[in-house]
Amino acid sequence: MCIVFSGKRYNSRNSRVSKSIIFDELFCRSLYEIGYMVAGRKSIYWIASIISIASFGLMMIYFIVFGDTMNSLVKQIAFNNADGGIFTTRYFYVICLAASLFPLIIRKELKELKIASVILFVGVSSFLLILGFQLLFEGNFDNHDASYESYFIVDKDLTLVKGLSIILVAFGF
Repeated sequence: MCIVFSGKRYNSRNSRVSKSIIFDELFCRSLYEIGYMVAGRKSIYWIASIISIASFGLMMIYFIVFGDTMNSLVKQIAFNNADGGIFTTRYFYVICLAASLFPLIIRKELKELKIASVILFVGVSSFLLILGFQLLFEGNFDNHDASYESYFIVDKDLTLVKGLSIILVAFGF
C-alpha cells in the first residue's frame, strides 16, 4: 500500500516512515488538499461550492436579523411605532451593513483585519457590560402572569420552526 502526501511517496511497509508523519501531514492540510488527495480534482470545486452556498446563506440570515432588529429599534425609538419611510425598512439597514462591511471583505491579508477583531472585542465587551449593569441596577422582574397555560399552547403557524432553523444554522456553522 502506498500513500501520497504533498508530492512525497510513503510506503506503508517502509519502517523508516512512522505513522505520526503521515497523520501530521494529513491534519495540517486544508479541506481542499484533503479533498484532492481523497477524491481528485473535482472535489476542490465541490468543496468550494458547498462552502460558498453555506457562507452566502449564513450571511443572508445575519443580514435579515440585523435589518429586522434595526428596523424595530428605529421605529420604536425615533418614530414612536409610526411609519418612518425608508428609515423603517429592512432593506435600508441591510444595505448600510453591507456598505460598512465591504472594506473589510476585500482585505487580502490577515494582519489587515486587526480592526475587525478590535471592533468585535469592543462589541462583545460592551454587550457584557450593559447586560451586567442592567442586571445589577434593574434586578429581576417579577412575572405577572395569572396562569402559565398560554405558554403550553402549540402554535399552528411555523414561527417556532422558522426561528429554530435560524438558530441552528447560526450555531451550526
